[in-house]
Amino acid sequence: MRALIRRLYEVVTVLWLAAMFVIYSDAGTGIIGMFTFEGGVIALGGAMIVQLLRLLARRGAGAEWRVSRRSQLVAPIALAAAIAMAALSGPRSPLFRLRFVLSERAFETRARALVTTTFQSSTPEWIGLFRVQRLQVYEGQVRFITTPCGVLDSCGVVYAPSGSPSRWMEDQFTSLHGAWWHVFEGF
Repeated sequence: MRALIRRLYEVVTVLWLAAMFVIYSDAGTGIIGMFTFEGGVIALGGAMIVQLLRLLARRGAGAEWRVSRRSQLVAPIALAAAIAMAALSGPRSPLFRLRFVLSERAFETRARALVTTTFQSSTPEWIGLFRVQRLQVYEGQVRFITTPCGVLDSCGVVYAPSGSPSRWMEDQFTSLHGAWWHVFEGF
């Protein structure tokens, strides 16, 4: 039974870490992503405390400690990786940049087809590895909004072939390269 619980603990931890990879490789992090991160940190922190207390209670166990050491390292490694992802989220994130590079061709194909139109859509669609929530063409630029950022704001990428993108409200831009920009749409 202990082995089953240990394996379940390892699997749930790895699944949570995989969810963190998906959340923190997007253009930003919404409130659900933040709650998922915080809930996992609290749960894994609690599991680490329980493991530490059990370890202190069984210091003389020897062989059993060697068998369970592997599962005792899962939580600290997952926590360290998730905290690093959270610290480097948005346009600074290497995970976001990699995901964007892998999706850039699909984004560019879609943007070039729309840049001279006045197209707008709030029907979610997959473009490359991103689920685009909203797509807008305005003044020769194409905005692909992929995720909420925080509670009311949105984040995504902008294709602006004529130079710097136009600010709409409280927009903040970070250059990705060429005509591509990360956008934080402040409310």
